[in-house]
Amino acid sequence: MGRFRIGDRLLVRASPWEPGRLPAEPDSDPEADIDACRRLLADCAADSEFVAALWTVSPDTAHALTSGGWPRPARLAMTVSRYLLRARSRATPLGELAGVMAGDFGSGGEWSVKAPHRRYVRADSRWAAEVAARWAPGDPDATVWAHPLCRRRADRYVTPTSDGREASVSANPLVTAVLTSATRPLRRPDLLAAVVAALPRVPAEAVDKAVAGLVRYGFLLSDTAGTSTDVDPLAVFRRIPSPDARWDRLAEATETYRAAPPEEAGAARHGMVEAMREIHPEAATPQVDLVLNGSARLPSGVAEEIGRLVDVLWRLSPARSAAAGLWRFHSDFLERYGAGQVVPVLTALDPVRGIGPPAGYPGGPRLDPAGRDDDAAVARLAWEAVVSGSGEVVLTDSDVAGLDEDPGAPAWRSLDVTVQVLAEDTAAVEAGDFLLIPAPDALSRRAGQVFGRFADHLALTDPLRREFAADEREGGVRQVQLRYRPNDARIGNVSRVPVLTSHWLSVDDPAAGGLDLSDVGVYAGPDSLHVVLMSTGEEIEPAQLHMANPVRYAPMPARFLSEVELLNSRAVTPWRWRGLENLPHLPRVRYGRSVLCPARWLPPPHRDGDWIPQWRRRSRVPRHVVLYSGHQRLSLDLEHRWHRRLLTDELTRRPGGAVFEDLTADGRLGWSGGTVHEVTAMAFADRDHRRRPRPSRPRTAPVPTPIPPGGDWLYLRMYTEAAAVEALLSEVAASLLPDFPEWFFVRYPSPGHHLRVRVHDTPDRLGALVSRLPDWTRRAREAGLVGEIEIGEYRPETHRYGAGPALRAAERVFAADTDLVVRQLSDGTWRSAGVSREVLTAWNCLAVLAALDFDDWDRRLLRWIPAESRRHVPRADLRAVRGLPTGPAAVPRPDPAGVPGSTAGWSGLASALVVYRHALEEGGGPDPATVSLDLLHMHANRMLGPDPAAERRVLSLLRELVHGHTARRRS
Repeated sequence: MGRFRIGDRLLVRASPWEPGRLPAEPDSDPEADIDACRRLLADCAADSEFVAALWTVSPDTAHALTSGGWPRPARLAMTVSRYLLRARSRATPLGELAGVMAGDFGSGGEWSVKAPHRRYVRADSRWAAEVAARWAPGDPDATVWAHPLCRRRADRYVTPTSDGREASVSANPLVTAVLTSATRPLRRPDLLAAVVAALPRVPAEAVDKAVAGLVRYGFLLSDTAGTSTDVDPLAVFRRIPSPDARWDRLAEATETYRAAPPEEAGAARHGMVEAMREIHPEAATPQVDLVLNGSARLPSGVAEEIGRLVDVLWRLSPARSAAAGLWRFHSDFLERYGAGQVVPVLTALDPVRGIGPPAGYPGGPRLDPAGRDDDAAVARLAWEAVVSGSGEVVLTDSDVAGLDEDPGAPAWRSLDVTVQVLAEDTAAVEAGDFLLIPAPDALSRRAGQVFGRFADHLALTDPLRREFAADEREGGVRQVQLRYRPNDARIGNVSRVPVLTSHWLSVDDPAAGGLDLSDVGVYAGPDSLHVVLMSTGEEIEPAQLHMANPVRYAPMPARFLSEVELLNSRAVTPWRWRGLENLPHLPRVRYGRSVLCPARWLPPPHRDGDWIPQWRRRSRVPRHVVLYSGHQRLSLDLEHRWHRRLLTDELTRRPGGAVFEDLTADGRLGWSGGTVHEVTAMAFADRDHRRRPRPSRPRTAPVPTPIPPGGDWLYLRMYTEAAAVEALLSEVAASLLPDFPEWFFVRYPSPGHHLRVRVHDTPDRLGALVSRLPDWTRRAREAGLVGEIEIGEYRPETHRYGAGPALRAAERVFAADTDLVVRQLSDGTWRSAGVSREVLTAWNCLAVLAALDFDDWDRRLLRWIPAESRRHVPRADLRAVRGLPTGPAAVPRPDPAGVPGSTAGWSGLASALVVYRHALEEGGGPDPATVSLDLLHMHANRMLGPDPAAERRVLSLLRELVHGHTARRRS
């Protein structure tokens, strides 16, 4: 069974025209055959359905075509022919050139598309947003609230603007009173009353004027603008008291355009535009989608093949490490807060109060360019396909396994996958004789993103909710629908979707209900980031359910929340050529019945005269191709003179285009009656392969305030090379801190290998220590032990170890553990006895657990650590631990005689652990069982360094010690 199951529903995108229905381009050069250009224009102008569609995508072209005269017929004919080709060969919805319908999987296959189709008409979102922007400052009944990203900087408030910059306003008493009173949604009269009560000397008129100005410039947000789940962008205006009939006229004109037959569509559209201009003259454009009159069904075998396609693409996708900006953020987060500390997400993203946005985000550090993704195995496969003449790479399971960069990663939770289905007829589809070709935009980030925009059009809202409910029953992290106002109001045309999940989160509209952004926190694991509700500790997975690009259009918190999961699960991406992208030709790539990537050619940079035939002969370019140039996609016949001219013209207008083989030619769309189409299905990772939620981690205490230098803690960062870390540690213990009983260290690998040393004592003694640092550092540098030394703020990890007396007891445990490690590493008796460091570390870990002695710790440990993990442990180490004595008691305890030289420092650590356990039990701190894992992790770090693989082996050895003791007791 594969990793992904496919949902029952399909979204079908298709051309509304049957093959041969639209006028054909003449087989001549448009510049040399003006009469042919005029005939084409006349045929198109007489086609009322094509003209109606043209009005929805290019009103200027439609006006030029229907006005007659055509002073530049060749240029206009070329432009119109691009739309003809688009209508015949591209299924992506655009106005009335292509439409959508619902479909499903079943026992057989069927296809039916037949006019008349249904026009879905709305006012353009940009126009609606401009109307709202004009109305909102004076809207007396609006609910308003402070922008969640508005913050104070010195004597001003700043807030982000839609163009990526900032607006600022003086933090005078009136502005401050308004913004602090509006931290939660308030009706405007209530906000005015609150501010007047706070500033009784300020006239109410001045307060009202200030509120209007703050709304106008985005410091206050208003429900006048609606939300991303208002399917109709005009719904919010229905409560506006209308002094005239303008809104009624717009509603009537919209309905007239929706129902207009093709021959009346141009005039009806003009009537709607005029009605919009009466209200607001700018950007008055109707937004039109086409709902096809038809249905489609595909047999279950196609669903199974789509599941295999998603699975193989997932295995060929980049490792989680490819999310470079988020990994840098993760590293900075660990540096600042440590593992497990829950921090409000807005605090974490704040550049002053937190660590700021990730690299590559606006306001964040610069993201270094990615290196080349060269792969010799892919190059070999491509070379063999080219030199053999097959022109096709057929991937085997062995090939896929060799190209898998992250085989142990959890599967991506869900996505939409869009494919073309190629088959001669319905019987061939049902017999399994078909090919799947992923569309250029085949893979969405989340299931439902392609469907969401059309859910209301196709009455799919309830079926999609059932799909998401079924996915939630599969287990895993709770998915939460992410809502926000896009930075560009035009994107509202694609981002307005109904609520489809059981929970939703609005980043900038708390008045809309749902989860509260102020309750959303983030914490880091050793190699992960997690989003949680701070009130309950439940982990959530925010996801936008539309196709707007969050990098360009989402507010920064929304983008961050939608991208966090890239660190935790491996996303599914299209086929990658891994460094071969600039080769002039690349072969087709196929796996089973799926073409992962059609064959591709790069046109030559120098194109003189009739260059295409020569290029085709030299590079074996097929007759039927698809040109990808920017967002343009044209299906062309390279033996057709008009199409050759279009290719040359497009490459001149948009350099850098690529040509792909057109696998839909030659009757391969027979099952759909020759209609160009794309089908979108939802893929969900199954229960066994998706990431499991972390245990609930409610935020029970605020982020601790860092302790600056000058108090009773000194925090040092000492940089050195990896090979010198332990020599530096020995020198620190012997010559810098011999008179300081309470100090501890942690090893870090970045930025650069270094020790982090925390020392506790009186301020006077620590001040004297700092005064000695220059001389000590000079001598250590001369000995080649240390490079740079930094003094920083100490941030206690109260979320992991407790606060108050529990924290002080934990810090004494760290100091005792440090003493143990320093003694053992300097003694070396265990080495002489042939004991490996990993065996010694596991022996020490057993001593830690025996001293903590929480309930059923031995049985819990056997459940925590999988038995199969021992496969990665050297056999000599397994034999060594199986021979170590663990005493006669019911639970294992390390016998002092087991490992020579291991007991130095054990008594001090054991005493500190007992005190710590009592402090946790008496003070209501973290559970000792949970803390024990952190203590084992930190001991492994001190003994072995930051080596996750070595730490996993130590835990496996620890399990062998406990399991062996249990087995001996039973026997």
